Amino acid sequence: MDPSASMSTIFDGSRARMRQLHRGKLTVVEGPNKGSEILIESQRVVIGRADFCDITLNDKSVSNQHVEVMATDEGYILKDLESRNGIYLGQARVREVVLHPGIEFKLGRSKLRFDPLDETIDIELSDADRFGDAIGMSISMREIFAHLERLSTTDISVLVTGETGTGKEVVAKGIHDRSTRASCQFVVVDCGAIPKELVESTLFGHEKGAFTGADESRVGLFEYGSGGTIFLDEIGELDISMQPSLLRVLESKTITRVGGQERLPIDVRIVAATNRDLRSRVAEGEFREDLYYRLAGAQVHLPPLRQRADDIGILASEFLANIATQRDKNIRLGQDALRSLKNYSWPGNIRELKNVVERAGFLAVGEVLSRTDLVFDGQMSVGDALRLENVASDASNAKDVNVDEPFKDGKQKVIDAFELAYLSQLIEINNNNISRAAQQAGITRYHLRELLKRHGIAPKR
Repeated sequence: MDPSASMSTIFDGSRARMRQLHRGKLTVVEGPNKGSEILIESQRVVIGRADFCDITLNDKSVSNQHVEVMATDEGYILKDLESRNGIYLGQARVREVVLHPGIEFKLGRSKLRFDPLDETIDIELSDADRFGDAIGMSISMREIFAHLERLSTTDISVLVTGETGTGKEVVAKGIHDRSTRASCQFVVVDCGAIPKELVESTLFGHEKGAFTGADESRVGLFEYGSGGTIFLDEIGELDISMQPSLLRVLESKTITRVGGQERLPIDVRIVAATNRDLRSRVAEGEFREDLYYRLAGAQVHLPPLRQRADDIGILASEFLANIATQRDKNIRLGQDALRSLKNYSWPGNIRELKNVVERAGFLAVGEVLSRTDLVFDGQMSVGDALRLENVASDASNAKDVNVDEPFKDGKQKVIDAFELAYLSQLIEINNNNISRAAQQAGITRYHLRELLKRHGIAPKR
């Protein structure tokens, strides 16, 4: 095998059907675990002192999570996870290095040697380029889709991780829709949005008189969603004081309403998501280790969009097709626009891509989007600048234009008019759902509410 590579792909005709992971071996040559041999048999392994690591070293000078070893097409990469004592190659401290055969590195008082093995593990790739509403034709996404297809047929708890905007809720909904629970409720719980004092009553319900303002008994989300799937979004934001109650419910499969005595059975599948590293939160004492293990029966990590540029074209075309339907107009992506999309770093990931493409699609004059129609990172596009110039030209003939007012004020009126039209349509097409509207616009719910308030738009209830 090529010792510089850890991943390879098998093609059937023009389409990849299998990915292979070349096994590696780590041997502890110095330290408390001297003589131990550890096989690398997954794409990412974490090495540290904590029990929840994939590889545990009994070395007090090693951090709870010290390093990770990641298999890539370029080879195995060793990366420091902000450890206390770092990684040393000889006398040099390094943050990241590609492992070559026989390389030795030091973690605390332990020294390890890496050796590639002439053995492989086959990793299945899905034949599909989508899973529910999640879309991707890249090798990495088809590998994830194959994993999700298998998970959907089970009832195991799933932890979905990834940066903000990578599509964690979309994947969770896809798991639900492919499962035997599809005919029941899919309940979304935003753990970061529930006030601490209301978490238990929101999740588990309350009885009449349980606290001030509890004028009637109320069913909690777990009881409401019994038979279906509970999606615990941003689980890393759940206050640690509330975590024992959640763990107790997951273990006993029963809930007790706040102020009540009766234990009520529930039947739910849990899918949780976070953009945080929960293992680091465990190491810091901010997240319970036992709850982490309960949630992470299986794990799915969604890569950032910048690492799957092959998917940008298919994603953008999908978003643009939806806008074309709404506008009843044929709109397609030009090659210069596609190049611009692929060259951008996408800090907001798929959510930001969707916002950029939909905004351009709604405002485009022609049928082919060009790079001048695209707005990145909140900047005004060339196309928008030209359109504003045309608006100003048209406005110069209007009787109500005050040519004595400052240019800045005149321009703000044009922007205000755009915001009013955009927000009105945004709220309407999302059926007055603030969360969905904010997600489509690529802004926070708080920011959206402030904009709506500024323009006097009150969503209907």
